[in-house]
Amino acid sequence: MTRNARFTGLSAALTATAVLLTGCADADSGKPGERAGASASPAGPEPAAVRLTPEQTAAVLPRADDLLDWSLTTRPAVDDLTKRAALCTGRSAWCKDALHMSGAFFTHRDAGHIEFTVYAYKTSEAATTAYPLVMEKLEATELSPKGVTEVTLPTRVGSATTARRGTTRLNAPGTLLSAAVGTTVVTVRTGGLATMVKTYSPKELAALGRLIADRSRQVQRGGPATAELPKDALTYDALTDEKKKP
Repeated sequence: MTRNARFTGLSAALTATAVLLTGCADADSGKPGERAGASASPAGPEPAAVRLTPEQTAAVLPRADDLLDWSLTTRPAVDDLTKRAALCTGRSAWCKDALHMSGAFFTHRDAGHIEFTVYAYKTSEAATTAYPLVMEKLEATELSPKGVTEVTLPTRVGSATTARRGTTRLNAPGTLLSAAVGTTVVTVRTGGLATMVKTYSPKELAALGRLIADRSRQVQRGGPATAELPKDALTYDALTDEKKKP
């Protein structure tokens, strides 16, 4: 694919490293401009089945200022998954009824990287069928086969959600989340190099998942995506303490 919006595996982590060395609540207020991600109110039922346009798919992704202290290192582009030239066509079960996808890659000098991806499908049924298949794809490419465990999340993310933890192929802690939200599948992937990555708790992983899930709900309901990550959603105390060691 050209201009693939997703950075995965070794290439993503090495890209993030180069950048660094050189240099979510379930809320949905529906009100433009309101910090929905800072609220703890429930998101309510999943949105009605709405096929997202390429522009709407990209709009689901967090913006540069939605994650405090993180840098957006890729400009989101949309991949058409219906074209034969796309990576998806005819190769994977998760491709069935997939329309397009887009991703955003964030880096942090001390905490590695976070990648958000949204996959748009023709129907909510297709998205629900695809979300565990997307997870299988991510696990196969991102985590070492030994030691992968399920993560129990403390809060709901999508209508159906799966999360896993393991060791990345760069020997660093990594987490994955895949959730069906209306006609979309949203994913979160964390990782980095062993010397510059944090370990995400189930609560933190759920907050990241709810950020992109809430934004998908907002777009599918016809509004702008306004959900942001609450300021206290991620902690870096352990990283700070590690740096203080002699």
